[in-house]
Amino acid sequence: MLQSYSFNYRRLDSSGNPVPGFNPVAPAAGSHPLVIFSHGLGGLPYGYINILKRLASHGFVVVVPTHFGTTANEVVSKRRFDGTFDAATKKPIPNEAALCNRAKDIRDTITEMSDLDTSAENWPNAFPINIDSSKIATMGHSLGGFAALTSVLGFGDKISGGGECPFTDALTDVSAPDVRVKVAITLAQDSLFQDGNAFSSQEIKSLNADVLVLSSGEDLTAPPSEHVGNIFPQMKCIKGDSMRVELKKGGHNSYTDVCSHSDLAKGLSNPVAETKPVKKCKTMIPALAARLQGFLNRYYVGEACPSEGGAPTTITHSDTAHEITSSYAVAYLKSQMLGDKAYKKYLEEDVGKVFLIQADAKAIDTTASVFLGAKCTQR
Repeated sequence: MLQSYSFNYRRLDSSGNPVPGFNPVAPAAGSHPLVIFSHGLGGLPYGYINILKRLASHGFVVVVPTHFGTTANEVVSKRRFDGTFDAATKKPIPNEAALCNRAKDIRDTITEMSDLDTSAENWPNAFPINIDSSKIATMGHSLGGFAALTSVLGFGDKISGGGECPFTDALTDVSAPDVRVKVAITLAQDSLFQDGNAFSSQEIKSLNADVLVLSSGEDLTAPPSEHVGNIFPQMKCIKGDSMRVELKKGGHNSYTDVCSHSDLAKGLSNPVAETKPVKKCKTMIPALAARLQGFLNRYYVGEACPSEGGAPTTITHSDTAHEITSSYAVAYLKSQMLGDKAYKKYLEEDVGKVFLIQADAKAIDTTASVFLGAKCTQR
């Protein structure tokens, strides 16, 4: 289980002492839906800030657990990494423990967030937001998308030879679907199974949650035909409101903030301000920036940022992908989990309407960038 925390919102000065006269904000009124987001293999929670901020701005409490063993830190250092590396591509391959732990992380996080002390009498040491335990969704990118699906389909026979995940206990049984989860959203899901049969027909028949699948037509890491094409049509048969949206020119990492991180690394390579910290670290900062840029180029940039790291000029830029993804995710959660049918119109084939939600939306040729599809097909 996750460690339990107490929350104290008193503002502290530079010495760690409470600021006199500071009154923390009172707890938010009402209760709020919860979204658990699972980051990708070799990722980090703050690699998806643009999408996460959009969800939070619509009233969702968004929690992103760090999946230790498969973060960027472990992949870069090759220490404490739960997996191996492909000899040819040098890309990381997670092991069974990593898959099991992700499934457990999501369920444990839901439990902890649902059990938080939100009582007004304990403020300001209580969590300031009431969680609506009847409105919980999971969401994830790449391996995180696979983890999000395990929350609604179970994780019963994914490890070698079948059987249960190691360390499974009565409180965190990941073999069956988590009935608390009402919606699952996947972004460029990597199922790790080349035939796309990551979940059995029997498991898919147990689906009792709505699923939104967002995939990318130019995804080289997890091609949709191999990772979602074989399982989504059957999910559509079980839950008719399940939906698939494909960014025709999107890459595997178009959903991440990697392009802005790449720009940051370039800026760090040539620090301009001769401040004291820069002078002291003027040789270290460019070296760290170069290492960061190398990591981004190897695993991310080539499938997110046009003309960078070998990516084609026509690939959907992450800014555009964020607009499309965020709009669909918000509209789907609002309509399917919150019951706000007014958002149904933003899920229609005329996706130009989607961007009316955001005042700052850029003009996008949506007919060329988005594909809605996949009918019910029994396997």
